[in-house]
Amino acid sequence: MRLTVCDLSRDSGKLAEEDRIAFTPTLVKRVPDPKVWVLGVLEDSGIVSDLLTLAGVGRAR
Repeated sequence: MRLTVCDLSRDSGKLAEEDRIAFTPTLVKRVPDPKVWVLGVLEDSGIVSDLLTLAGVGRAR
């Protein structure tokens, strides 16, 4: 799994448009389909990990 962090205040607005990001912070899972968006505070890595697992993203080993 590859993660990319984008700061929308610095990066191109094209990314926000492409992923339909309207609020931050937002985590976008692009592949495998379907796309999934997680909005809100992403401090709790356990919750974020659980949400990614539910979205079909395997845990890194």
